[in-house]
Amino acid sequence: MNLPEMHDRVDFWADTVKSPRYTRKQRDAALNIAIDSFVKDRYDNIKVADRDRVPYSFEIVERIKEELYTITEIDYPALVVNNQTPTPPEFLYHIVSFVEVAGKKVLSIPKPYVENDLSQNSFAKPSLDQPVHRRTPTGFKYDVGSASINRAFISYMKIPVQVKWNETAITAGITVLVPGEVYYVVSGTAIQGATPHIADTVFTSLGTGFVGTGILNKVTNCNLPVHTHEEICKIASSVLTGTFEDYNKSQKIDMESKRA
Repeated sequence: MNLPEMHDRVDFWADTVKSPRYTRKQRDAALNIAIDSFVKDRYDNIKVADRDRVPYSFEIVERIKEELYTITEIDYPALVVNNQTPTPPEFLYHIVSFVEVAGKKVLSIPKPYVENDLSQNSFAKPSLDQPVHRRTPTGFKYDVGSASINRAFISYMKIPVQVKWNETAITAGITVLVPGEVYYVVSGTAIQGATPHIADTVFTSLGTGFVGTGILNKVTNCNLPVHTHEEICKIASSVLTGTFEDYNKSQKIDMESKRA
């Protein structure tokens, strides 16, 4: 869904008497809270399987991977200086890291904060065959014993885009749009190239300007997969109506009933 469609779905799931009073900014805020909640729930790698009660990580569950793939960065190459790498761009959650050793990728193991010196542990001692890493305020620090490395590959979850409906009116001009950005036609008709865009439609700009009588608003859509948007809209409506706790309770009851 595009953002206007998500706004409509939020109103649909909200109380029909109360929903008209919500502004676009309020809906945007609720949707962003919902997106944050959705991503954190799916990333949670301390989940427990329904049958055998064994904890599992989100990346081994295909459905969960399909719900987060648009914000998952795989094997981001990071230059290692003094065995440290900076935080990757738009970093949210770490998934897995590898280091490059003799042209090959070797899995790096997360180092618990309670373990300060692994060099005395012959089983967990860092080496080129068993690198370890720890999160730092500025990135990641790798330990490969007395050796050094030049490059790491970090897979991580990126911060999801914040949806936003910018209500500043945009009228016809030659340099009023940004190619690749998305716009909603509030009224009239906006013509870009030979393509007319009528009121209440959304289009991605292919150039910097448009002609016609159209008045536009710039919108920033949700960048999670489309099949997740309905659940996000439900969460957003529960945030607006003050029933978010009830929504979480119903989800928990549903999970418990499935286990039973």
